[in-house]
Amino acid sequence: MAPQGVPYPPQAAQPYGYAVMPQAPQRNTLVFVAAILCIVFGGLGVILSLVAFAGISVLVGLGASGGFLWILGIISLGVAGFELYVGIIGVQNASNPAKSDTLFKFGIILLGISLLSMILGIVSAVIYGGSVFSGILGFVIPALYTVGAYNMKNQPH
Repeated sequence: MAPQGVPYPPQAAQPYGYAVMPQAPQRNTLVFVAAILCIVFGGLGVILSLVAFAGISVLVGLGASGGFLWILGIISLGVAGFELYVGIIGVQNASNPAKSDTLFKFGIILLGISLLSMILGIVSAVIYGGSVFSGILGFVIPALYTVGAYNMKNQPH
């Protein structure tokens, strides 16, 4: 400690042992948030698909024909599992611009699946009555994921 009234000696720009830390790539928040939502809804879809399998088993046990229901259950489980996988990959690679092309392709696939689901939901809502809100919400999240991946793909490295 310097005596009172005496200024400290000038210091070097960086003391010994210190170095400028390289900046990690910025995480794309849109991809990250949409991927977390994909994980949540994909996980719920997997759980509900397994519950549907139990319900189908009960219906088949009561004598109902369940072939078409089993096919729908398997498709539902596959789509929910894919959404869960895309969400996990999105969270892992939200700050990796090298993987943005893969994230974008997965987003396009999810958009196609959700667009088909939304169209079927709107048709069934018109025919049988009901709401189209879930179909629209199911389309918005993959759209945000895809837009975020597209922005990440086009940002300078």
